[in-house]
Amino acid sequence: MGDELYLPPIGETNPGELYTTEGPHKKLSNPKIMEYGDTVGGGIRNWEAGYKGDEIPWCSAFINWCVKQCGFKGTGSAAAKSWLEWGQIIPKNQVFKGCIVVTQRPGGHHVGLYAGIDGKYVKLLGGNQSNQVKVSTYALSSVLGYRAVGSGMIIETPVRPIHLHYA
Repeated sequence: MGDELYLPPIGETNPGELYTTEGPHKKLSNPKIMEYGDTVGGGIRNWEAGYKGDEIPWCSAFINWCVKQCGFKGTGSAAAKSWLEWGQIIPKNQVFKGCIVVTQRPGGHHVGLYAGIDGKYVKLLGGNQSNQVKVSTYALSSVLGYRAVGSGMIIETPVRPIHLHYA
């Protein structure tokens, strides 16, 4: 067992989510990733042609799923960039483990949960990182913003603090 990542704004997530991996091919998607996808606009099953099962960009779906697990309403969008409009802005000198981080990447954006700093890199726990849920590093220069639950946010169920363990 490795470090503990405390996510105050998120809720209770099963540590078993770590290393959830895409299915072996388009016709055999991982049902858990399909569940993440059900949190975004109609779910993965209804996305536009060209995306099949868990072969889609599902990082935002995973964050929407995490937020939903703690009782908050997420963005409901499959777009990672949608998180820049969610909750409240967290200044970069006040980031904390578990806040949401949006990064720029070639061809688009990525979203994950802040897990720390490693030199010139930010560590994010997220989905669709090498096709799985895991902690990965991204250049600090790619960070577009940090977000967290804000006042007046819609709470769908009672919120509980969570502990998510990662290696």
